[in-house]
Amino acid sequence: MRPRLPRRRRPLPRSEQIDILRVGTNGEIDAAFMSLVQNRAEAVMVAPSPLFVDRRVQLTTLAARHALPVIYSDRDTAEVGGLMSYGPIESDLHRQAGEHIAGQKIDVLLGVRGLAQEIVAAAQSRMRADFVATPEQAGEWLAHEARDGDVVLLKASRGVKLERALETWKSRRAAVLSGNNKN
Repeated sequence: MRPRLPRRRRPLPRSEQIDILRVGTNGEIDAAFMSLVQNRAEAVMVAPSPLFVDRRVQLTTLAARHALPVIYSDRDTAEVGGLMSYGPIESDLHRQAGEHIAGQKIDVLLGVRGLAQEIVAAAQSRMRADFVATPEQAGEWLAHEARDGDVVLLKASRGVKLERALETWKSRRAAVLSGNNKN
């Protein structure tokens, strides 16, 4: 049985007020920090979002400039100068994703670069799974290893141009099918 916490019957004092600021651009992030400074925010928590991962240097620079303690959801931001992070370990999430994928109706999992390797490693014991370093290598792998009718999941790290894998696959697949198997 859970202990019951007392209910608050009074409004939160200013020091306990929580403001939620929504941003989507660099300019909006700058404006949000100015608002936080003007309203004398005591601390900031940055929610998990690819937007913030891509702008972690901007966030840590603004936090340092305005002497605001900030907690981030990912370790990478803390490693580039953020005060601290609190959140799941990304490699554990990728491992869990790989275990989940292995239980789905997918014939082949092909990981391309970065933490996609964690997903592949977790799935390999239960399905056909492989890891390559570039999208071009993924296209080559697909042309030579994928079979007609395979359901293939390509998983890549952020920034990988998977269209390159498909372009390489299309050109190499045509060569493989015609018997012209030059590398």
